[in-house]
Amino acid sequence: MSQVRKTRRFRWAEFPAGQHPLDQFSLASFADTIVRAPGEDAVLVANPADKAIYYYKEGMAAPMGYFPNYGKEPRAVAVIDRTLRQIETGVYETITRIEKPDHTPRSSSSILRRP
Repeated sequence: MSQVRKTRRFRWAEFPAGQHPLDQFSLASFADTIVRAPGEDAVLVANPADKAIYYYKEGMAAPMGYFPNYGKEPRAVAVIDRTLRQIETGVYETITRIEKPDHTPRSSSSILRRP
């Protein structure tokens, strides 16, 4: 870190991320409290003091929405991306892992009226 301090200058920006600062929590967490939302220029922010997870779009000073946490303190955020991706016209795919005890590969098909 001392090498970085000598060679580069960092600019700090303030990010409110809710009504209370992010450092107000009852238990510390080593997991991520700010993660990128899949497929979007946005982030999800866990704010323990507000007991909520906020959704911020890029360039927005205020959240576009939030997920209440039923009175519990969110300590971290994890995102699993299961979105469908178009691989050719009218054909979409996603990847998931379903294992049976014998580890036999499986395939599944779905038909959606409206994607």
